Amino acid sequence: MIVLGVSSHVCISYRKFYKINLITILWANNVASIVTSSAETRTWLELLISAVAEQVPALEYVESKYWGTFKNPTTHRNVVYIQPTKKQIRLHTQLPLTFDEALEPTSASKEWAEACPSLFRVRSEFDVEKAVSLIVGSYNYDLALK
Repeated sequence: MIVLGVSSHVCISYRKFYKINLITILWANNVASIVTSSAETRTWLELLISAVAEQVPALEYVESKYWGTFKNPTTHRNVVYIQPTKKQIRLHTQLPLTFDEALEPTSASKEWAEACPSLFRVRSEFDVEKAVSLIVGSYNYDLALK
């Protein structure tokens, strides 16, 4: 599991240290990345995590063997689930499909679709900026649900 917190100016990635504004990733259980990701999608994910941390430092990023999530510490809900694969990163959000034309309906089960009805696919580094805006939008949407 990886836990992202706002406590220093150092990001630990692949056991290397990078100076990044107000972000720390703490490694636990020696899991260095999501096993379904590739070096390319891991790079996109690190860019995404850093950009989100700069815009919404309160969001917590937690990573497991297959998934990553951005959790809202105020509502204690996951606002976005992240599923990296070899060629893309799938962002499952709680945003309505009408929020942005880049969103598509999830193909997940009914229960999952109720929690996260919209999906965005990061297929290149150029999609990271849009993904960040959708994560921030999902965070704000979650705050409004209180």
